[in-house]
Amino acid sequence: MNTRNCIFLSAAIATLGYVAYVASRTTAADETFEGLVGRLQKDKPKFAERQQSLLEKRYDLSDKPSKVTMSRGKPVQEGVRVKLPEGVTWD
Repeated sequence: MNTRNCIFLSAAIATLGYVAYVASRTTAADETFEGLVGRLQKDKPKFAERQQSLLEKRYDLSDKPSKVTMSRGKPVQEGVRVKLPEGVTWD
């Protein structure tokens, strides 16, 4: 899964979590659908920033292309991408 897909998936999960949170705190009579959509669109940059910081904390997102390419010529990234938590080793 590439970085763009990870970001999209993370943002979608965060948005669904936020919608569930809002749904648990409000009723359908409290907010219109258009109001909900507008509020979520307004808050989207905040969620995207939070998810991007989580990705940067957990994964090495730097561009390290190898000499191997995919079928259309895009280089495959090389090296380990996961950042281990403090005090954890591969052994």
